[in-house]
Amino acid sequence: MDNNLIIGIYSPFALISAVIFTVELLRRFKRQEDYLFSLICFCAVGWFATNITGLLVDNAEMAEFCINFALIFVGFIPPILLLFTLKFYKVSYRPSAKILLLMFTIPAINILMAVTSGYHTLMNTQLDIISLTPLREVELTWGPWFWVHTAYSYVISITMIIVILYQHFRLSRFYRLPSSLMVIGVSFTLLGNIVTLLELLPQAIDPTLIAMSLSMILFNLAIINNNKSKFVRFSHGMIYNYLNLYILVLDENHHVVDFNRPALDWFSSRGIVLNASTIDNITEALLRKGKGTKKSSEEYGSIDYYINCGDFPVVLNLRTHKMADANGDSIGSIAVFTDVTQNRMLIEKLEKKAGMDSLTGIANHMAFDGARKRLNTPDHLPLSIIVCDANGLKQINDTLGHQHGDMLLRVIAEVLEKACPKTGFVARTGGDEFIYLLSCTSPDASYALIEQIKNVLSNLENLPFVVSVALGTATKHSMEENLEDVIALADSRMYKDKKQFKEQFGRYT
Repeated sequence: MDNNLIIGIYSPFALISAVIFTVELLRRFKRQEDYLFSLICFCAVGWFATNITGLLVDNAEMAEFCINFALIFVGFIPPILLLFTLKFYKVSYRPSAKILLLMFTIPAINILMAVTSGYHTLMNTQLDIISLTPLREVELTWGPWFWVHTAYSYVISITMIIVILYQHFRLSRFYRLPSSLMVIGVSFTLLGNIVTLLELLPQAIDPTLIAMSLSMILFNLAIINNNKSKFVRFSHGMIYNYLNLYILVLDENHHVVDFNRPALDWFSSRGIVLNASTIDNITEALLRKGKGTKKSSEEYGSIDYYINCGDFPVVLNLRTHKMADANGDSIGSIAVFTDVTQNRMLIEKLEKKAGMDSLTGIANHMAFDGARKRLNTPDHLPLSIIVCDANGLKQINDTLGHQHGDMLLRVIAEVLEKACPKTGFVARTGGDEFIYLLSCTSPDASYALIEQIKNVLSNLENLPFVVSVALGTATKHSMEENLEDVIALADSRMYKDKKQFKEQFGRYT
């Protein structure tokens, strides 16, 4: 083996280090760890340059100078690499000015020792160039300062390894690839140092330098992948904080453990505290906000909250999504509030124009008003009215939930619609209120219809609740009678029926 062969071994690694250094210098967007890695690259390139120069020169004094001067670059790599590691893992600890001064004192003294190495024996007590060509052979005994420098480098290196391993196993699997590259890179450096100490390769070759070059490749890949991960995390943060959604992160006990900026701003502006609250506390606070606030179930398990905010109501739709770990075990949930005010207002306008009740599918109050005007004529007398009100709706909502309450209303509407005569009209006029307009129908016929409805409802099966309604009827016989008075009379009779239901079964809505 001669100098040319050793230079040939060093050259590709030196070229790789130089290319990485150049790429780092030309990188447009830099973070603090990028600048520190650039310094590591500079030291590695300087280390290669001094070693290769020492092999090329034909002057013994110059060769000795290169051997000593290389320690300047070697000495600066450990502290810079430690700072790079801290920045790479976003460790909250920041070394003080005194700690930084202490960290770089020994590398700084290395410069002085290397430049003046010809005048003292602190760097090496013996350095004899036996041969320059074809192979540089050196008889070398390191001096006391070299061992101070070596001990210092090992302390820094061990600290760096502890930081890397501790941080690595705290990361989620999604972010471990960049960290794994860091771990392998440090392992290469340690392996090269061990090979050097054990003298497993010819003394003319520095395995630590080659290992450092390989480590730089891995560190560079780690930075690239880490920047991608940071970009993904940054993107997630942008989505989390800038979408027009109010997002709450809940633990297994439904306590709020995190929330995004829009959620904090919106709820805080309405006096609702998110910290240490539960989702139930928050929804109850929403229901208390303003007169007329109401809660209605929607499909797919979401809920609309109508909140009075000044002249216009705000409608928030709540959806919850369960979170599970890799084993499928529940670890919490995400509650997402969406402002659907415009959407709901548009739906309400369309429903009013269509005259259809969205929940039950039968006519709504607007359609009833039109039918009342149309049927309140002599041709439709006698005009019978039947007023219907669901029994037990509040109890079902409180015990089984609003979805079951909505199911009750849909069942009643279906029965009423099927029982309605061809000449009649049925509509849902309120929350749990329904009304019949029966053209050319006598009081006896309207009572018969009431009995028919109650009979059908009492025979319903396979429902999680009992379906019952309160019914009252009245009939307009002449145009002199006011239709509103007839409706009021039917309404009062309905409430008498509801009172009897309460006395009999002990529940009332």
